[in-house]
Amino acid sequence: MEALIVFDSTTDAIQAEQELLNAEFLVKVMPKPTSLQAGCGFCLRVAIGKTLDALEVLQHADILYSGVYLRNNKNKDNPYTKLNTREEIEAATKEHSILASCTSGGCGAKIGPGELRDILGKLPRDRGNDNLLIGFDASDDAAVYRIDEVHSLISTVDFFSPMVEDPRTFGRIAAANALSDVWAMGGTPLLALNLVCFPEAMDTFILGEILAGGAEKIMESGAVLGGGHSIYEKEPKYGLAVTGTVETKKLLRNNTPELGHKLILTKPLGVGIVLAAARGGVASSIAMEKAISQMEHLNRYAAEKLASYHVSACTDITGFGLLVHMLEMADEHVTLTLHSDALPLIAEAIDYADEYLLTAAGQRNRNFVHNRVDVSSLPFAIQELLFDPQTSGGLLIAAPSEEAESLLMDIHKEDPLAAIIGEVGPKKNQSIIFS
Repeated sequence: MEALIVFDSTTDAIQAEQELLNAEFLVKVMPKPTSLQAGCGFCLRVAIGKTLDALEVLQHADILYSGVYLRNNKNKDNPYTKLNTREEIEAATKEHSILASCTSGGCGAKIGPGELRDILGKLPRDRGNDNLLIGFDASDDAAVYRIDEVHSLISTVDFFSPMVEDPRTFGRIAAANALSDVWAMGGTPLLALNLVCFPEAMDTFILGEILAGGAEKIMESGAVLGGGHSIYEKEPKYGLAVTGTVETKKLLRNNTPELGHKLILTKPLGVGIVLAAARGGVASSIAMEKAISQMEHLNRYAAEKLASYHVSACTDITGFGLLVHMLEMADEHVTLTLHSDALPLIAEAIDYADEYLLTAAGQRNRNFVHNRVDVSSLPFAIQELLFDPQTSGGLLIAAPSEEAESLLMDIHKEDPLAAIIGEVGPKKNQSIIFS
């Protein structure tokens, strides 16, 4: 939810924007809504949760403003309510912040891999249906069901609570994350259904923005939105159930890398740590812009390049972090060598990790990996980035060594930070080693 700061002159609005940008606020000068009579023709848009901090910066810089307004979707005749006091702004922040009631957000909210393995291991398995090619007893990205001699359906679901304040941005990220599983398995998404949990007392304008953001990414993916399901809940949550299709012979698994193949990672690591820094109020606007941009970016564009190459395995990097997904890829058959100096990283996340701005999910991932991978030779910050939970993370791809550079160049057209980070080798004592 956003507040509008109104100014008496355009000069004041432009100076205020520059002052706040210098202070690393995410703000923008925009034309003032016609329903607002006060002030000049421009205003400044700022997240409601940052409004008081922004006003303090303006006061320190001796920049005058004429009022602060909050959109009130319930009053169509007068959709903007003026906030006259600090107490009113604080109350609006509490009422309209989608992060205020959330203890965790994004893929960092996932149940830990160890706990999940133990829970799923107790479920009964139906061995009588040969058409279920991949089910919950595999650690793959989605379920796969064969529907004829040529095609299979891919079925997946993903939802979580917010990790950013802007509801439309949250919707875009949640949808991009949910759609990714289909591309990771070599498929094409066809149909998406919304999954919504929303507080009864929260302004429904916020929910509309979340759904609008999700709809944007569904359209970009080439899938269609078919409906969904919603319930009241104390924390907002959003995601998608997605159905896709794949030619069965072109299905990509996450645990079938071939010896000698190179490993390509399509997005930088560090999203979870940047979000943790943002929760602590110390993330820079540049770091947040990097994180949001890559979380919103669809894995469709990298995945579409794979069909022209002999890819042996693929998975997307989510809340379990890169190392857990690499363990799943190595399985019991091969050892993956990771070149830690080749990893694409959000640069600011290295500094935040060194300052111990970490996540609970990252610690769960570290505990799960504990006796399986020896990370002691790596700097602490790099260790944490390998455990860091990624929301809408990139693809990890195994491709033949003679094709890897060409594939990387193709991927670079839409994912310029993708990199070759390692290779597949014969099985050794450990499933992952570092060089």
